[in-house]
Amino acid sequence: MNEWKKLVRINEDSHVYVAKVLDSFLGRKFDPLSIQYFSLNIARRLVFIQKGINPHLIEVEAKPQLELHIGILLRTACLDILQYGYIVKCLNKVKTNDPPRPDVIPDYTSFKSELRKVFSGNIKNQLEDIKALKDTGIINDAEYTNVKQAYNVEFPWLLNDNNEFEDTKPARKIFKNLRENRKFDIYSNVFEDYSYYSKLEHFGILSSFYTIPREENKIQIMTRIKGILVTILKVYQISFAFIERDENDIAVIEEWLEQLYKIVVK
Repeated sequence: MNEWKKLVRINEDSHVYVAKVLDSFLGRKFDPLSIQYFSLNIARRLVFIQKGINPHLIEVEAKPQLELHIGILLRTACLDILQYGYIVKCLNKVKTNDPPRPDVIPDYTSFKSELRKVFSGNIKNQLEDIKALKDTGIINDAEYTNVKQAYNVEFPWLLNDNNEFEDTKPARKIFKNLRENRKFDIYSNVFEDYSYYSKLEHFGILSSFYTIPREENKIQIMTRIKGILVTILKVYQISFAFIERDENDIAVIEEWLEQLYKIVVK
């Protein structure tokens, strides 16, 4: 088995394994403003992304132009990783007692506020899209208002004190925030790849430049993919700790990481 086939196998085996772990939580209730709920959802998205890129990973060694397909999905993974890192950093700021004291309750207000923005930003953007439909006469004022009210009823826990859905921080601000503390480099390091892949997703002069395969960038393409896969597996390990999985699950991921580190892209 050549080096790249090993990577493809690790990608497939790991997303199947993690999916089974996540499925074991189906039906359980979690506070949506908890790190457990957020970890499960981020991990689930990364599993879907791994599954989506796998058919293209098989061929990208021979067809580097497939980076376009892979890159669009991996850009989403990079943004998820940046956002996850930001929320983990916010949680890290919560002052807790060691050992915990039953008479002292940690203040999670700031943490929950930032996590709320990650979710509510999704709704805020959707409402702006619907408003564009209203402004151009495709839907009327009443239809727009009905949608807005429906969101208020469905997601009251995402509204701020002004009864509004707030926007999440853009990727650049998250990146800069994470870089303030090098312990969060595992998350912030994907920003460069996030930026690169954005040129594949959004058309412009750099899009045409980046999507013309050149012999000298083949190794860069494959090295970039390997690096992001390493980060995805590390995020799984971190999320497993938050959802209190058995240490054996974390060890399984560690074994795949060790195998990935040994793969030489050429």
